[in-house]
Amino acid sequence: MIFLDSNAVIDLMNQPSPADGGWATTLFDRFADGADLAANLIVVAEVAVGVQQPDALVDDMGQLGIEILDLTPPVALRAAAAFREYRRRGGPRSTILPDFLIGAHAVVLGATLMTRDQRLASYFPELTFLTPETEHG
Repeated sequence: MIFLDSNAVIDLMNQPSPADGGWATTLFDRFADGADLAANLIVVAEVAVGVQQPDALVDDMGQLGIEILDLTPPVALRAAAAFREYRRRGGPRSTILPDFLIGAHAVVLGATLMTRDQRLASYFPELTFLTPETEHG
């Protein structure tokens, strides 16, 4: 399974072909064939902020084959653990970051996370990542 971070979904929608230099589309084309694709409502909310037709977003994601999954208690607990580590390291935010809910969801599912956000690796070392660097590496 490939779990898509908000930035990957945004990049897929804004750069629809690998010829446009879209890292997300290149990786999507390379790895997504036959893979289950997923995101959650955190991703939907973050992406919807920047689209012209937010009411069509769920259908648009469905057209890409992305299933939208509900958050579960194990996801919330793993996100809380990552956020505690973030705060222990001196992170200034006092409310949980959406990125931790996205990373935790990928962990709980045993999924690979497609993202531009490399900092998540230090909070979720058990995750495998598809990143712009993966495209070139």
